[in-house]
Amino acid sequence: MQTESPSKKLEYLIGALEYQKSQELCALKTQFQVTYDSFKPVNILKNSLLEIKNTPEIKKNIKGTLLGISGGFVMNKLVSITSTNPVMKVVGTVLQFVVGNYISKYAQKNEALNN
Repeated sequence: MQTESPSKKLEYLIGALEYQKSQELCALKTQFQVTYDSFKPVNILKNSLLEIKNTPEIKKNIKGTLLGISGGFVMNKLVSITSTNPVMKVVGTVLQFVVGNYISKYAQKNEALNN
């Protein structure tokens, strides 16, 4: 029975390490692609929307917030569409903020009373 020479053992170990290196490189490339895809804006937005969808607190408050935003927007348009005066445009923006906050708070209080 013949024992392996040290050079043969070394060649075997080098081959095993090269194989391990190629496997780890392949795994690293795959992980890089997964990470790269997760940082695309579309995927970030999609994951954020899924997170919002699955959060019960946000679901409760989104109705009032959307009503407040839309009510304020409508008020701003009603005030500033009839005038080209810059002061009226500022008044419209202020009214948008005030009306939006009022509607949002009222909707949240109403929601709290219903629950």
